[in-house]
Amino acid sequence: MQHTFHITFPLTNSVQIFLLILLIILFTPLIFRRMRIPGIVGLILSGMLVGPYGLNLLSGTTNFSIFSTVGVIYLMFLAGLELDMQGLLKYRYYLVFGLATFFIPLFSGFITCYYWLEYPFYSALLMASMFSTHTLLAYPIASRLGINKSLAVSITVGGTIITDTAVLLLLAFIANLAQHKSNNDLWLMSILFIVLIFAILFGLPWITRWFFRNYKGEGSAQYLFVLAMVFLAAFLSELIGIEAIIGAFLAGLALNSLIPESSVLMNRIVFIGNTLFIPFFLISVGMVVDLGVLFKGWYVLYLSAVLIGVALTTKFLAAWVTQQVFRLTAIERNVIFGLSSAHAAAILAVVLVGFKIGLVDANVLNSTILLILVTCLASSFVTEIYGRKLAVSRENGKYEQTNQAEKILVPVSNPEEIEKLFDFASCLRDCHSHEPIYPLTVIPDNQMTGNNIKDKLDIIEKVIKQSGKNRDLFFPSSRVDVNDVNGIVSAAGEMMITKIIIGWRGRQSTLDYFFGDTPNSLLTKIDGLIILVHLHNPLNAGGNIVVIMPPFSEFEYGFNEWVKSVNTLAYNCKRTVLYVGQQKSIDQLQQVLKGCECNPDYQVKIIDCYPETTEIGAYLAGNDLLIMVSARPRALSYLGVFDNLPRKIAGALPGRNFAVIYPAQRQIDPNSLSSQLEGMDLSPIQENIDRFKQLSCKVRRFLGGKEMH
Repeated sequence: MQHTFHITFPLTNSVQIFLLILLIILFTPLIFRRMRIPGIVGLILSGMLVGPYGLNLLSGTTNFSIFSTVGVIYLMFLAGLELDMQGLLKYRYYLVFGLATFFIPLFSGFITCYYWLEYPFYSALLMASMFSTHTLLAYPIASRLGINKSLAVSITVGGTIITDTAVLLLLAFIANLAQHKSNNDLWLMSILFIVLIFAILFGLPWITRWFFRNYKGEGSAQYLFVLAMVFLAAFLSELIGIEAIIGAFLAGLALNSLIPESSVLMNRIVFIGNTLFIPFFLISVGMVVDLGVLFKGWYVLYLSAVLIGVALTTKFLAAWVTQQVFRLTAIERNVIFGLSSAHAAAILAVVLVGFKIGLVDANVLNSTILLILVTCLASSFVTEIYGRKLAVSRENGKYEQTNQAEKILVPVSNPEEIEKLFDFASCLRDCHSHEPIYPLTVIPDNQMTGNNIKDKLDIIEKVIKQSGKNRDLFFPSSRVDVNDVNGIVSAAGEMMITKIIIGWRGRQSTLDYFFGDTPNSLLTKIDGLIILVHLHNPLNAGGNIVVIMPPFSEFEYGFNEWVKSVNTLAYNCKRTVLYVGQQKSIDQLQQVLKGCECNPDYQVKIIDCYPETTEIGAYLAGNDLLIMVSARPRALSYLGVFDNLPRKIAGALPGRNFAVIYPAQRQIDPNSLSSQLEGMDLSPIQENIDRFKQLSCKVRRFLGGKEMH
């Protein structure tokens, strides 16, 4: 039997459609992350590329539309899980911001859309409700900066719960008011809607508790049950003439108290949504966008400018009103504005509902995509700048780590580098520590054999014996895992490791660039102290230690820890240390050094501007060991220049011994939708902020001025 294979566009074969979507979901985040484009925008742009207005690879077929519908329902369900009723009661005192950020954009937006843009009444009202909603896309920034418990951030979280709930409930009435002509139908729909709210909020938790209490089988059945309840709520909404996303949102509100954030069930819900359903929805949004209209006239650009202006201005006015009521500082006001100015998840749902029922046209849909891009970047920009200022201005800006026994993990892969890494770890180890150093070898699961594991451990034993070090100082171990990163992360968690020392090989392959190399991947998975080491010469080759500190490093959670570690390293290596940093960082450094038992000689050098990579060589001589204090993205002391910092140092200072320290960070509290949805993460734009600061710093230094912070 002969089979003929052919491909026609747009694709109609289910296998071909699903394969293309999976490839887009897999590679889009990898590519757009390197282009500094937010993941949510990247998926929408991919939909535009393969959609009917792009390459016409996909169309709104039945197979695809089912998944996209499931995606938007799933997204609203996750939003309901976040905006829990307990949080609404907790932030009841912050009702002012919730009402301000709902009514100010609503009224201002309606006046603009109805009287200025001359849209019909219901269309203008729906467009106005888009301005009221916002997504806490920049919340991970606030969490990483340590201001997530501040009054400004708490007010914003409470206001988000109020305004997003109000917008989605308002959407239900707008959609039905626009479609029902009979007053009797409207009254019946309103009564049924109230009944639906009570049925879902009170009936669904009761049914779910009964199921969880009586079902003793596999955990996957709990996920299927929750999913069935979500779509049952969505179906009941449609049954009374209300959009399905309203029922899904109410289901999320009803189930949030029954699904703990750290539970296996929550992990399954978020994982499947992030991996499959929500990306389908975002791609489907891009497929209905026709940017070709941009070249047919200026109206879309004009409309986009008006919508963006109204969105940002009204959110700022809401923050200003809140500032006046609570007598907040200008910095706190701007943090509230930054956190509440991003429009992403809910606005997509609102505009798509309006588009499907004919309340808004393609021009509004296209303008909304531009609105999402601009407001997300603006939110990240403002929160990054003023969040740092708020963290610095707060009296409790410094965070001291709890006392924990020092445990040093040294992952090894290259036999030639093992001895140098062991020397570095031995000098870094606190002389009062009773814990050994833990060398770790990770064996790929496809190479797991008894001989392979034994050979790896024999190499470590041989290096320890040849080095003449005390055998009791080391406790070698091995682990079998799918890759190095997973093995190191698992070992660090199980062994309660406090410091990880990694050898850097000095190059980055193309695969590493797109998929992430081991050090960069570890930085996103481990919050403890990580030291990246690149040694050409032995540590006993002489020379001093030069430590370059970034601005605001004294406010980092792990500041004291790395200072004591460097101090111990210098003492054991019998080297003098030169600390280079700004005045405030040096002052705090000297306070920490006073409490250290080991006291090697040290010097300080005060600088106004953080040096560029090409300027660092001026502080070095001979065999000096360079130590760069870096930071993870979104940390208080993070600078754009830290991106690929080891490669930059190796290029500017070839043949130089150096280490890059990433101080320990507090764990991010994953209680916001933006921190749960990987595809909605924003790439930092801190590099452009740093360039502006560097330029202004050099101008002031040239003019003889004083550096300001």
